[in-house]
Amino acid sequence: MTKNLHRCDTRIRQCLFCGSANVGVDELEEGEWHVACRECSAAGSACMGDPDDAVRAWNARRPGDAEKTGFDCRPCPFCGSKNLRIFEVDGWYVYCSTCDATGPVFDETQSERHAINMWNSRFEFPLGFAD
Repeated sequence: MTKNLHRCDTRIRQCLFCGSANVGVDELEEGEWHVACRECSAAGSACMGDPDDAVRAWNARRPGDAEKTGFDCRPCPFCGSKNLRIFEVDGWYVYCSTCDATGPVFDETQSERHAINMWNSRFEFPLGFAD
């Protein structure tokens, strides 16, 4: 559960999954931050300490890795891990067990396959900044 939205000094790139500029930095717990998309609910790696570290992790994602994981998912764009899981909690989404990043969240009327397809359908660089 996010506590608040934080403005930081580092510019934030648009969402890798949906292309939205409606992204921001949230504090998950005391001193733990991530960047999240307000349109598709994708979220970057959780970072301790400085919220600008969460923005740098979001901005450094790797969209072009074509190798698939066991779920036919591309590796995590934030950490490169193939340690991914598919969850259905208030909708389907792909979750990275290594860095806690999540893909877009879809309501329960969508399929598991739809969540995987959206995880794999990433915008290639260069994406603009959200501001």
